[in-house]
Amino acid sequence: DEHEFVPSKTANKASAFFLKVARLTETIKNFLFADRAPENAAYISIETKRLVKYGEALDRNMDDWSDNEPGWPMMRVRGDPNRTAWAIYPSHALYYFYSFWVYLYWIRFLIARVKLHEALAELVKSDPDVTAPNADKSEIIA
Repeated sequence: DEHEFVPSKTANKASAFFLKVARLTETIKNFLFADRAPENAAYISIETKRLVKYGEALDRNMDDWSDNEPGWPMMRVRGDPNRTAWAIYPSHALYYFYSFWVYLYWIRFLIARVKLHEALAELVKSDPDVTAPNADKSEIIA
């Protein structure tokens, strides 16, 4: 993480998040495709809960990640979006970014976040405690 060239601390935080999510999704993939003997159900459930908690903590740590430096948050356009000539649709003019590079780091962050949520959903679906016939409805929804 520290060897990747990035223009700022905020960009570094987005890059570190992306790399951590990539490592976590690889771990989850290996875990999901590993041998799942019925006698290991307790271990599988404990490991599933551990990975989910780590993923949730990783996601929570990125709250307000772009607010540390000026120019990084998505900025509201103050003008009337209907009169914005460069927007094909009025909704496209609601937000803009400080620069193209900030936009690319936002895309990187959002892709990582989507992949994190997909991996966690697959992980929860494979938990033997949740998929058991006697599982509580709230456990299945969670």
